[in-house]
Amino acid sequence: SGGRPAIVRNEGFQRSRGRYIHFLDDDDRLAPGALQALVGALDNNKQAGMAFGWVVPFGDDPMVLKNKTEWFSRAADIARSAITRYQIVSTILFKGALLVNSACMIRRGCFEALGGYDPTIMYYQDVDLWMRSIRRYGYVFVDQPILQYRTGADSRIHNLHENWKPVEDSYAIIHRKYRAEHGLFEYAMLQFYSRFLPSVTPASR
Repeated sequence: SGGRPAIVRNEGFQRSRGRYIHFLDDDDRLAPGALQALVGALDNNKQAGMAFGWVVPFGDDPMVLKNKTEWFSRAADIARSAITRYQIVSTILFKGALLVNSACMIRRGCFEALGGYDPTIMYYQDVDLWMRSIRRYGYVFVDQPILQYRTGADSRIHNLHENWKPVEDSYAIIHRKYRAEHGLFEYAMLQFYSRFLPSVTPASR
């Protein structure tokens, strides 16, 4: 795939048959009862296109683990207190990544209508997909551990070695797409709204 996981994930979707779709990255683990909780949330909230829940990190590097634990704890607090889908969208656009790929489940029809992951986005194409799904179809937050997220191991983000330009370029595409689809006015309103929202990034970072 040339280092573009969107291509592989979209191919995986084409081979799937379920009414709900979940992608589990190979270095992470599902928490006990995770799939049942996500399915139950979507079964009980027919209006929601996707569901997501807590992320619990694990790993051997104590400093990395501390940082990620603070990050995901803060993300769960923000998701738990959110009132509207636009609050979640504004947070993702302007305050930081609120969720990770394997903590989410989506309805098959919603994934198809969204066109899947965007392979033109090198990094955070999963954030783009989930944000688009939340904006268009709404969401339900599952207030329990869903994903055990491995920290400290080699990954595409880890291997950037502090060169964040590819990530910045990816976010520029996400922002450009949002403005094109929903208009500059809505984008500007969300940007203004984000001034009153907490950052996902821990204060210690």
